[in-house]
Amino acid sequence: MTSALGIGPQPRRVLTAKEALRQLDDAHDMWIEGVRGLGGAGLARPQGPTQPPEFADAPMARLILCTNVEVIHHGAEICLLRDLYLRKGSSQCGPPPLRGADGVVRLPASEALRDQEEQQRGRVNG
Repeated sequence: MTSALGIGPQPRRVLTAKEALRQLDDAHDMWIEGVRGLGGAGLARPQGPTQPPEFADAPMARLILCTNVEVIHHGAEICLLRDLYLRKGSSQCGPPPLRGADGVVRLPASEALRDQEEQQRGRVNG
């Protein structure tokens, strides 16, 4: 099944925050494993004919670098939107952000995020 634009699979359902974070972690792990799996020779290998002609002779390392830059760029945009949402309604931009007992700013109904943070703290401390 494809999306309304005919591109890619159509999502079956909306993910919870916890599921979306797990999906992000899984995708990150797969990316890192794939890049490491290339080794030095794979990173130096030309991108080849699957890329636009002007990049065919460029090393795979260049493609990986450009992809990382794009992921960081779009991740920063997501963080900006999150930060703006937290300040929505405050004197700056909305109501004051919600803070937990530990002083960490939280989005409303962010139990899934708290669960993940607690699990990560347990891995670090335990």
